[in-house]
Amino acid sequence: MDQAPTAAIMSTDGPGAGLDQPSAPSVPDLGSDEEILAALARFRANYRNRPQGKPGRPEDGGSYTGFAYPSDANPLAWVKIAKTPGEPRMHRFAYEQLLAVPEERRRGIRVPQIYRVIDNGSLTCIVMEYVRGTTVETLYESKRLDEALLDRLTDRVAQALSLFLHFPVPPGTKPGAGEGSLIRHIMFKWQEAVIEYDSVAQLEAHLNNIIRVRGGTLTLNFTNERMCFCYTDLHDHNFIYTGADDDTLIIIDFEHAAFLPVSFMAYAIFCGPYFFSGTATGKRMRSVFAEGEGEDNKNLHAMAILQHVLTVAYPTIGQPAHPTVCLSRQARLTFPNRTTTTGLMSPCAV
Repeated sequence: MDQAPTAAIMSTDGPGAGLDQPSAPSVPDLGSDEEILAALARFRANYRNRPQGKPGRPEDGGSYTGFAYPSDANPLAWVKIAKTPGEPRMHRFAYEQLLAVPEERRRGIRVPQIYRVIDNGSLTCIVMEYVRGTTVETLYESKRLDEALLDRLTDRVAQALSLFLHFPVPPGTKPGAGEGSLIRHIMFKWQEAVIEYDSVAQLEAHLNNIIRVRGGTLTLNFTNERMCFCYTDLHDHNFIYTGADDDTLIIIDFEHAAFLPVSFMAYAIFCGPYFFSGTATGKRMRSVFAEGEGEDNKNLHAMAILQHVLTVAYPTIGQPAHPTVCLSRQARLTFPNRTTTTGLMSPCAV
């Protein structure tokens, strides 16, 4: 069976902290933070110096963002470099909330346990459970899925995402993945919002202003939508099957998870990239979601137009006059000398 790493994360602040949860498996002796950071430095150096063409996917023997610790031969944990400040929070929230779901409803579905989160000032790494298994993507590609297993796995993915959508969101939660973290979602340019939003109303107003300044007539309305835990990185390599003996589906990679109106989840499912929409997993998820808050969602057409506009427009188009955070890192790298926006946008220092 191919090996694929997974991740999970623990923290003491943010949504989900302080919940009474069933006891988690014991944590292996992983040594000090300094030892883990030294291994991380070696990993980064080795990856930069790898031979041209060395694969980056875990199932191919490499990874862009993480490594087995302390070694490939004796993996006690997986160390992942967090891509956003919110990734550890969202992963921890999913792990804890899933444990709180009655066992009969979550049987065969799991989020990896988080052992430790280390922040050295320049980057954050998540030290998590190492899981042996095969990604659903690899199973598809290798033609190792019979009809029964395919049905079981696609049902599990749909069940997992449905559970995620019904996790209780703490009252007063702002859109996004917590303080200091920008929304990651396929609708935005570079899949990342350029500001933090103080409320759903501000998010709605910004997106409607983009439509307005581009001459559109459609209007988004999130007023009556519930806030959900939206897991929108719907690529089959984020779902790992542990094999027939354990028969468990494990969900990894919470970079694109956030608290958002349910339309954002519907958009990821019905208007998402080809690598999800064209698979059996995507088709199954759409059929399940259509029974609830899916294809009849009136916001989806406007969001599709927005994605096109945001793809070609300057990142700060139509944003609020006093954003909490200005431009995303990608926008600053792309437009390093830009200090103000045009007349269609509010002033914003880059």
